[in-house]
Amino acid sequence: MQVPRGDGTQGKGNGTRLPKETLDLLDAVDFSGKTILVTGTTNGLGEAVSKHIIVRNVDRLIMGVRNVLRGEALKVKLLGDSVVAAVNPNAIIDVFELEMEDYKSVEAFATKVQETTPTLDVAIMNAAVGGLQYSTAKPTGHEKMLQVDVLSTTYLALKLIPLLEKTAEVKGAPSRLLMVGSWTQFGTSIAEEKLTHDVIKHLDDEANFDPRRYPDTQLLNGLITNELGQRLDKKKVVVVEPTPPWTLTNFGASYPEGPAREAARKMMDEVGLPVDESALTYIVAIVANDEVHGQYLDDNMIAPRSPYSLSSDGQTLQRELWKELVEEFEKVDPTISSVSVI
Repeated sequence: MQVPRGDGTQGKGNGTRLPKETLDLLDAVDFSGKTILVTGTTNGLGEAVSKHIIVRNVDRLIMGVRNVLRGEALKVKLLGDSVVAAVNPNAIIDVFELEMEDYKSVEAFATKVQETTPTLDVAIMNAAVGGLQYSTAKPTGHEKMLQVDVLSTTYLALKLIPLLEKTAEVKGAPSRLLMVGSWTQFGTSIAEEKLTHDVIKHLDDEANFDPRRYPDTQLLNGLITNELGQRLDKKKVVVVEPTPPWTLTNFGASYPEGPAREAARKMMDEVGLPVDESALTYIVAIVANDEVHGQYLDDNMIAPRSPYSLSSDGQTLQRELWKELVEEFEKVDPTISSVSVI
């Protein structure tokens, strides 16, 4: 499926409903014989894309969840859905614990996937947290959004890349890695500060905390996707950064009561798409041709990244961030250096 190129004026939260011909193409997508992994499945977009995947005949869905009881309840809900029961009653759904605040949990999750999964066709890095106040991930001491949205997300992606590459060799077709992003990366404190070095140290310091921390993490994730696009062979693994629009979900629940939360809720009510429509963004990213490799998708189009990402300072930041990430991961997991992209 070919994805159009945008000029950067589209999207940024304002999702366009997909035309009928595209919806028809997506309805015809068939994931028979495939195994697909999704993190953060018990809320909003994660749940919605899980259903989209199952009704498209996936053999096996792996759900990475923080709360296993909620994950098991979702499994029962999905398998009990009338549409799922009609089209894919034999779908296998595995619920594996994944606490993104803790490297040990991420490593244990990746190991369990590797040990139980001969082939992995698609990995969707969907789990994320937002917020307006500083807090830390207790297992690591890093600022929480930095830990969950950047460090653990990238670490998990790296741990899964060998299995994705192996699958491509077995099946003779590239696997796919979705690094889910956000259009909020266009309004960040990082761009204002022109941050280019000591990235993790800077963001861990409470004195440097800015309410735009979630957008900051999304800018960093975009740079990571761009770096992975340069390092991964797209004949083995296509990496892409799909960006959902404003969506009617409970993601704002991670923000405290107040004007910011109310403003976000108002925007969702005014321009937000139903969650099942927004989740089609992920299906587009899975089936799009390899022109999307390393690219940022906004409103289901290949779109320019933020001006800071494309600037010389942004490129310096990308190189420094990658170096710091590798150093960070090698401290917690010496085996990470064997991954092809390191």
